[in-house]
Amino acid sequence: VGPLGSADSDANTAEATKTEDLAALTWKQNALRHSFISYRLAEVKNENAVSFESGNSPAMIHRHYKQLVTEAEAKKWFGLFPEEFGKTSRSKPARNHEDLPVAEEGSDAPKAGA
Repeated sequence: VGPLGSADSDANTAEATKTEDLAALTWKQNALRHSFISYRLAEVKNENAVSFESGNSPAMIHRHYKQLVTEAEAKKWFGLFPEEFGKTSRSKPARNHEDLPVAEEGSDAPKAGA
């Protein structure tokens, strides 16, 4: 697996989206990253949190991602899950940074909540 944003990672994403009824999709470079940032900003309305999560500056988030999508569209996008997860967990990702696991003081092990 190559670094994020590489041609290899885009090819891997395309292959992972292929089904019996749907050919592999051609993905624009960083399409999922850009989508995540746009929808996450619409959802949490916090440029500082989204810039921290995505590794961009708040100014970059504001300039390129603000008001591209609505909060309703963000809820719909983050609500997308495959019909079958196979043997993976059916748990949904954290909805905001307060839900992310944090390490207990003096421990490397994460705990839920902050």
